[in-house]
Amino acid sequence: MRPDDIRIALRPRRLGGAIDLAGIIFRLHFRRLFGMTCLFAIPCTLLVVWSAQAEFGLLVSLSLYFFLSPILGALIVAALGPWIFGEPISLETAAGTIKRRFGPLLLHVIIWRFVALFSWSTFALPGLFASAFESFVPETIVLEEQTTNGVVGRIRELGSGRWFDLIGRRFALSFYHVGLVVSVFLLAELISSAVFGYPLAFARAVGSAWSEELLDAFFFDAIVLGVMTFLTWILYPITRIAIFLSYLDIRIRQEAWDIELDFRQRLLELEAQNESGLVRSHEA
Repeated sequence: MRPDDIRIALRPRRLGGAIDLAGIIFRLHFRRLFGMTCLFAIPCTLLVVWSAQAEFGLLVSLSLYFFLSPILGALIVAALGPWIFGEPISLETAAGTIKRRFGPLLLHVIIWRFVALFSWSTFALPGLFASAFESFVPETIVLEEQTTNGVVGRIRELGSGRWFDLIGRRFALSFYHVGLVVSVFLLAELISSAVFGYPLAFARAVGSAWSEELLDAFFFDAIVLGVMTFLTWILYPITRIAIFLSYLDIRIRQEAWDIELDFRQRLLELEAQNESGLVRSHEA
């Protein structure tokens, strides 16, 4: 990986710019990212549809997403990290990276997911802090290859002086993801009603008991829960790419990473010029 092969401009980005660029990357590599996501989306959707028969569909859907989405996020990070430096996105390479670092990754995912769950069940602010803290766990473990004991210190170093910014970004990205899923679900409902004559949820909520019918659809209807689960997973890469771009933004702001890479590029150019000069002098 050479600095001159970098595919995107490494510069500070606000959250809006990160989301826009995440959407572009998602469209450019939709087929590969869709394939990665389907490894999680299809089994989870089928399990949710099956569990909805016993009226546990919503709980199963939320639990699977809460605990498994960081693993998918790590897979996306493992694929995008080399791509930034000119390598093609490869599921095989990303899977090999995850397999090599799976032990520390799984340990930290379990720890921080339970910390976040406990924090959210008590107070919102600690939950936001825990969510922001564990946002960069895949980057530090998969890309930086930090040791199990070094992850916490590295994330604390990255977030030094920027915790409120990270909390705000994580909060905003969570709302963005929910809004994106709801928007695509409404589009799917319009298509389902117009083409198949089968309204999914909102069009069925009519009359004086519309709120009860709507809640029943989202809590117990197998088709509605299946569609929502599938959309939640399929659209997750956009949010995760935005988090990855926020990680790059933090490294640029905190560590001047863009300048470091520029120095590396200049060093490579000087070495190439010196080698060329030596060859010409030898030939002479």
